[in-house]
Amino acid sequence: MSVMRRIRGLVGTALTWGGLGVLVGVGAFAAVFRPWPLNAHTWPRAVELFTKWEAAAFAWGVASGLAFGLVILALERTRRWAQLSPARITAWGALAGGLFPALLSLRPLLDGASATYFGLIVAASTLAGAAWARASFAMARRVPDNSATAMLLQETAEPRLNRARGSRERVT
Repeated sequence: MSVMRRIRGLVGTALTWGGLGVLVGVGAFAAVFRPWPLNAHTWPRAVELFTKWEAAAFAWGVASGLAFGLVILALERTRRWAQLSPARITAWGALAGGLFPALLSLRPLLDGASATYFGLIVAASTLAGAAWARASFAMARRVPDNSATAMLLQETAEPRLNRARGSRERVT
């Protein structure tokens, strides 16, 4: 596999997971801040807070997706998608999903923050990483193999009508 294809795969995975982070971030924002009812004087603050929250959710998803892509590249690079098991991919996704928040929570935990609070964040991110990895795997397995597609296109590139040499040959 070429380096550009690997980079494109990493970027695509990171952006996909970032988009999923934004979607989950909307629900988490509504659950945590309950921004309704919005008044004219609270609207600017709510929009500012929502924008920062969603930027953080996107960064969280991108970091987790990048970690997932790097784990797959490093540990599963000799296997094709058809050879990977869904359970294995799910485990790598859970690891990638939990790694980023676990690293972020080390400093607050050492400073005496609540282990339960950060444990819940790590657990939620781990479950999300497992679910997103499973979904990414399901989508990737639906894409046809490029070598088979290239062979198919090569075989059908030349029209069969031009191969007939005489009127007696059958054109199929």
